[in-house]
Amino acid sequence: MAKGRGKNRNPSVNTKKENIERLKEKAKAAKVKSAEDQWKDMLAAMSEEDAKAFLAQLEVAAKEVDLAEREQVIKDIQSGFADIETELDKRDDQQSELQETLDGREEAVQARETAVSAREEKADKKDSELMGRERSIIERETNAENEFAIQNRKALEALRKRKEEIDAEIFALEQKKIDKEDALEQQIEGLRKTKLEALDAEIADLSKKRREAAQAEADQIVADAKAVAEIERKNVQAEMTALKTLSTKLNTQKLEQEKKAKQLAEREQDLKFGEEDLRIEQGDIPNKIKAGIEKAAGAIQTKLTQAEKDKEHYRRRLVECEDQLEKYRQQEREADGMTMTELLEKLASRDADIQRLTKQLNARPDEVLHAEYKVKAQKYDELDTKYIRLLEDHSNLERQQAQWMLTTSQLETEREKCLIAEKRREALQASIEKYEQEVNRFRSLYEQPKELAGRLESIETPYFTRREMAALSMTETEWLDKICANCAEAGIKFNQRLLYSFHTALKTADWSPITVLAGVSGTGKSLLPEYYCRFGGIYFMSMAVQPDWDSPQSLFGYFNSVDNRFNATTLIRAMVQFSHASKQVAKESNLSDSMFIVLLDEMNLAHVELYFSDMLSKLERRRNSDDEIDVEIDLGAGMPKYPLELNDNILWVGTMNEDETTKSLSDKVLDRGNLLSFPRPKEFVSRAKANSVEAASMLPKSVWQRWLDANVIEEEQFVSRIDKYKKGLEDVNEAMEYAGRALGHRVWQTIENYMANHPKVIAAIKTETFDEAACDLAMQEAFEEALVHKVMPKLRGIETDGETKTQCIDRIESVLFGPNGKDGLAPGLQADFEHAKKNAYETFIWSSAKYLEIEE
Repeated sequence: MAKGRGKNRNPSVNTKKENIERLKEKAKAAKVKSAEDQWKDMLAAMSEEDAKAFLAQLEVAAKEVDLAEREQVIKDIQSGFADIETELDKRDDQQSELQETLDGREEAVQARETAVSAREEKADKKDSELMGRERSIIERETNAENEFAIQNRKALEALRKRKEEIDAEIFALEQKKIDKEDALEQQIEGLRKTKLEALDAEIADLSKKRREAAQAEADQIVADAKAVAEIERKNVQAEMTALKTLSTKLNTQKLEQEKKAKQLAEREQDLKFGEEDLRIEQGDIPNKIKAGIEKAAGAIQTKLTQAEKDKEHYRRRLVECEDQLEKYRQQEREADGMTMTELLEKLASRDADIQRLTKQLNARPDEVLHAEYKVKAQKYDELDTKYIRLLEDHSNLERQQAQWMLTTSQLETEREKCLIAEKRREALQASIEKYEQEVNRFRSLYEQPKELAGRLESIETPYFTRREMAALSMTETEWLDKICANCAEAGIKFNQRLLYSFHTALKTADWSPITVLAGVSGTGKSLLPEYYCRFGGIYFMSMAVQPDWDSPQSLFGYFNSVDNRFNATTLIRAMVQFSHASKQVAKESNLSDSMFIVLLDEMNLAHVELYFSDMLSKLERRRNSDDEIDVEIDLGAGMPKYPLELNDNILWVGTMNEDETTKSLSDKVLDRGNLLSFPRPKEFVSRAKANSVEAASMLPKSVWQRWLDANVIEEEQFVSRIDKYKKGLEDVNEAMEYAGRALGHRVWQTIENYMANHPKVIAAIKTETFDEAACDLAMQEAFEEALVHKVMPKLRGIETDGETKTQCIDRIESVLFGPNGKDGLAPGLQADFEHAKKNAYETFIWSSAKYLEIEE
């Protein structure tokens, strides 16, 4: 154990392998320095031209020979280091033996300290000596660190000056090389042939001298290593003073190796990593010396602590011995001067008395038995008393049993009577229930029409008051321009193209039953349909969608079983007014000859599919059916369903925001609707107060139907131009296949009908003086708007980089805007398309409406 502790406390043994690596690096630096001195001597002996040729030749030959020679020299030096390592191993063994001797001495010291631990004065003196030694170690360590820092600064200053001198020499040589480079190129070829053999001999001689110099340097390093080993061995024997000597030696080696490392880094860049490792290792030497000193001081402190513990142990032992001695003295005083024989006789007599008394005690009952006898006697008396009492109770119970037997027979008789009465009651109850069913059946026949009428009354109560119908004589475009002017007069200015697009989306309700308005909050999404209806003569109702809407009952109402009545919403009451069934509403309240727009405000606060999915399917069926399409309203149990007619004079509009409180629209809703995006305002408009503008008279449904019938889907000018847009959309659909998206027949049919119903397209084709350019422009704008409504939402989420961009986005861009940005089908959408591609998510997100600003 002492041997192991000695090895751990000796810091010099742990650094032997590290010293070997430092000696290797020193040999490398010496080799390079020796070669550089020889080159300078040779260059000084040559003429300037010969030196120029010689340097040029060396640049060619050195690349082929120098690396191999340096590796061979390093291998030779490494083979020499094997002997050094063997010698160091021997030295380690010697040092281990010395360490064992030192451990023995430490054990002897510890034995001496243990021997004198009983004497407190000498122990205190030893403590003072140890504390003095510890303070001496700390002072030596501090002095060694200060001396090392001074020497390090001096060495660094010398190295810095040497580096500046060498840099100046290199700069001068490089300058000469640049000045005579052209002349040297012409002489190199001739000199190569004449002096190739001489150069080979010189290189061989140079290599030989380099190896000899390296070998001499290695021998010197070995001699230095042996000297270091001898010094370290002496330092070990000198106990704590060895730390100071070792620190001085290591500091000297650090300065020499640091100087060699600096020179090596300047001349050989390939060895810069080795230099960095050398610096790191040299930087750890002071820390290792300090750690060794701290470790030795810790060992001394441990010994001191152990000595304190031993001293305390012997002190306790001394107290115990004194207590034992005091007991012996007390016994001696009790003997009162009697001899040993008298004491033994007295002890024998007392033992005999003890034995006699013990026998007498064993022969008589003890107190425990007396107590047990007394307790048992008391218990016997109690049991006897209890027995007599139980006999009396038994007699009483026998008398009671005889009485209970008589009572039981009476109870059995009464029980049979109760069973007979219960059966009679059940028979009567069955008869009563039968009669009640008959009564309810006859009552329902009498009261059902009255109850049904009460439930229908809440549904068929009119909501709108009939207003005056307009005698409209203006054209469709004039009607739209008037709405736009009235909105501006009221203080709200809408983009004309946006208004036309909204109007055309409503006209294609058979193909897209709902028109969805999306955009930044506060841009007029809710005001557009409201003002469109106000100044266009259309009945209007706005319903704020709630997050808890989960069925069609949220739209139309539900049967309240508590109040036994149907709670109808204002929507169902208004829709009944616009139905054609005369029996459902009075003639004076019937508005089937007018138009009605329902606005579902913030429709995506709840899942649209939950409360509007069935409506979308039924609204779409109107296009292919001549029969009435109804929504059946549940009026309660036992009542027939109420048929709510879905007429084509009721148009559906929704607004949506996109934030954390809303739900996204599904493909089903997007396929069956037109999605209009509102533009971001370029400049804000102040509005002090709303101007009062008189509402227009009501628009007859016949006028709306006349506008629908005026579509140009069968006109020759339209048919001849629509094919290119169809082909372009087919190309877009083909490109979308790469991203896993597709367009159905419904999308194209909706786009085609949208273009055919667009007011500008109709006006351009049906004008008396047909203008081909105006027609093409109107159809192009209509196609652009239809793409925004139906196709762009389908591209949302497609990645805008990699193969998806090349095979999908770029191909679609080529179709819409042309291969070179010209001759495309929808050039007005180019700015919005670029904006949709560029966002932080690297996916296609259509969120702008810059195409609407082109006309503005």
